[in-house]
Amino acid sequence: MPVSTIIQTDMVLTFTHFNQYREVRYGISNRSDGNMKVIQALKSSSESRNVKTFFKNKNIDYQSVISARLEHGSKIAFIDRNKTLQAAPGFDGLATSTPGAYLSVTVADCFPVYLFQPSASVVGILHAGWRSIHGGIVHNALELLHFRGIDLRNLLVGIGPGIRQCHFKVQSDVEQFFIKYPSCIKRDRLAIYIDLANIIRSQMITGGVQKENIEDCMHCTACASDDYFSYRISEDKKKVKAMIAYIGLTYSHD
Repeated sequence: MPVSTIIQTDMVLTFTHFNQYREVRYGISNRSDGNMKVIQALKSSSESRNVKTFFKNKNIDYQSVISARLEHGSKIAFIDRNKTLQAAPGFDGLATSTPGAYLSVTVADCFPVYLFQPSASVVGILHAGWRSIHGGIVHNALELLHFRGIDLRNLLVGIGPGIRQCHFKVQSDVEQFFIKYPSCIKRDRLAIYIDLANIIRSQMITGGVQKENIEDCMHCTACASDDYFSYRISEDKKKVKAMIAYIGLTYSHD
């Protein structure tokens, strides 16, 4: 049996520290918006139509959405002023300082991690599953931002919906990657459960982010399967459905 259960009270994604700033927009789709797994701009793709409709409803130009083409790795791309780029292949994290460019990742149990540094006007988004977390995606993101002169002490972090410890059951081969986080590992007689969200938090703090600047929405995709797609509880693992998470900076006149 799971060691704990996340009680869902509100499926609207909101980070109070982000909401103090008008220039940042962020969010995530839910099950009612449809499958976002395929994000290529193919006219015959129902998933592509779902993505276009979702952003249209958000008053965001689909042509300004830049999508990370995921590899469950730890590479981060900084997107400069090329808003004609709609795909960033081989990356699981994106960052930009370009107003009007919206960064996106698709998720279905992996965590979307939202980044925003207000004084530097920089945003970012990470696709953080266990492989990416183990591979160093948090470290790489913080290192890239630091290299670009971003003060990490003022970085705001939002941990979005993902599979929580209550449902993330693993075997010892995965557990071994996280043994240096003993407080994030729970065991019962039958299984091992990993708290990925708190590992992300710990890695952010180790990397220089102030703990009070990290906010976790606490939504579990498996617990809230009426609202979110979840790979773990999907009956057909070959036809995975996913949400799309995004963040971007508005123009000053928006």
